[in-house]
Amino acid sequence: DVGALEVEDLRISYGAIEAVRGVTFSAESGRVTALVGPNGAGKTSTMEACTGIRPYSSGVIRVLGAPPGVESDRVGSMLQTGGLYPTARPLEWLTYLSRVYRRSRDPRELLEIVGIDPGSRTTTRRMSGGEQQRLKFAAALLPGPDLLFLDEPTAGMDPQARRSLIGIISGLRNAGVAIVLTTHLLADIEELADHV
Repeated sequence: DVGALEVEDLRISYGAIEAVRGVTFSAESGRVTALVGPNGAGKTSTMEACTGIRPYSSGVIRVLGAPPGVESDRVGSMLQTGGLYPTARPLEWLTYLSRVYRRSRDPRELLEIVGIDPGSRTTTRRMSGGEQQRLKFAAALLPGPDLLFLDEPTAGMDPQARRSLIGIISGLRNAGVAIVLTTHLLADIEELADHV
């Protein structure tokens, strides 16, 4: 049985520095796979290679049975940096992004799910770090993904927002979504991860 994500002997180098050295893992539908390691271990580089935004030196990556980037309408990703346009309001930004996908969930509904008022006039650069994280999470859900990449999803969130996000992730897992996340928080791993 082929997983939603298959990574075999992945290697990523930056010049003479080998940031990822032969990583092999898979992620299954309806399960949360956590990538754990200290800063600089290559977690973000691995996720970026899996989403098709970073080249890799060698190895094999199959995303929903295809090379990275081919099945992008079925993949959601929330990466650590970037992803927000600083002068856009939350609903404007999600509506703009929704046009990238052949099919998209309703941006208003997603904002409500993550606890952001769809009528908010605050620009993304003026939002708190936790609000920005929730908005990036909503953007990752736009395609109604079969595979979801979450890089440090609860970073900067207050306890209530973190609990809410963990509940949403658990619901996605129960609905059959394959989820790959990185985190430094053991509590996140204990509450969410099926495979580490």
